[in-house]
Amino acid sequence: MENLYSQDIKVLSSQTNFNAQVGLIQSLQYFQDNMSEFFENIKCDGVRLIKNCNAFWVMTKTKIKINKNINWLDLIKITSKVSKLSIIRLNLSSNIINDNCVAMECIQEICAMDSNTRKLRLINSINDFPRNLDVAQPISNLEFDKFDFNLNDEDFVESVKVKALNTDYFGHTNNVEYVKMMYNLCARNFLQSIKINEFEIHYLKESKESDKLKLYKRKEKNNIYFEIKKENDSITKAVIKFDYLQ
Repeated sequence: MENLYSQDIKVLSSQTNFNAQVGLIQSLQYFQDNMSEFFENIKCDGVRLIKNCNAFWVMTKTKIKINKNINWLDLIKITSKVSKLSIIRLNLSSNIINDNCVAMECIQEICAMDSNTRKLRLINSINDFPRNLDVAQPISNLEFDKFDFNLNDEDFVESVKVKALNTDYFGHTNNVEYVKMMYNLCARNFLQSIKINEFEIHYLKESKESDKLKLYKRKEKNNIYFEIKKENDSITKAVIKFDYLQ
């Protein structure tokens, strides 16, 4: 089976940040949408899987590299393909093309989760997943980093409660919502003074509506480290790598 999904999109104002550009949040939304449509295209999206085999896809890691700005009303092409497949996880490699250049690169690590037990499933237990998918060379050369940092009480910023609108069809906090929580720990004037080069996030455990989360942030040179905890459990960790604008 062909292992490629692409779509052409015009950047609408609702998909831009306060600089009228596709920022970190918007790029994550684009890549997440293309991932969802990739699975729909091969007939094993999460909505179908819950009905057919009590499972859905969960993101465990995402990494993005930003090479150039994408502006309001730009025409872009988003392309995704499976670049790695093991018994329990797969990597989806994606690019956003703008003006014939690779503006953004992304790699996503994805697993199947049982919708009842909330435990990971072997991919071969997902009957709808095509056994003849041609796993191809990655579109991007991105690789995940090992996260060996832990944030502590000195890095604590605030607590938030997961609201209904933070959750998605699968009953847990949506991937992008965690990044919005982290991003909101930074002031607007700081965010407008930097250029984000890379962003990586590891999703470690679920959270759901009404859960109380603790948000942590630490800035070291040109890196910003984030961690979100529920009670004493780490839910997710992330790093932004940036340069200051001249």
